[in-house]
Amino acid sequence: GATATVKGVTVMSSRVDVESKEIMREMADAMRREHPEAMAGVLGALIEGKAVFVAFVSEDLVKAGRLRAGDIAREVAKIAGGGGGGKPHLAEAGGKDGVKLDAALKAVPRVIGELIGD
Repeated sequence: GATATVKGVTVMSSRVDVESKEIMREMADAMRREHPEAMAGVLGALIEGKAVFVAFVSEDLVKAGRLRAGDIAREVAKIAGGGGGGKPHLAEAGGKDGVKLDAALKAVPRVIGELIGD
């Protein structure tokens, strides 16, 4: 996975080799527990030929209204020809175009940079 810092927020993006969205959600929850502050990211996987994304945002950013996981998931999935959404702290999205999974994950820091509020 890759890590960047955008506007003081640690941004993670990682391709994972798993068979279900449930496992991805558990991984994202674990990331949120390990990094309770100033952190956001996206996990991506190829499941049944489709791109699947789970976005997560640390509690402090959610409470401050600076960033919502649903927005991140939706914007990242658009790159892979899809969409989605969810809760402010955890969201999932899918893209029809599995070959664009890596391109979508590469765009995560840019997407979060555009979405994050001061």
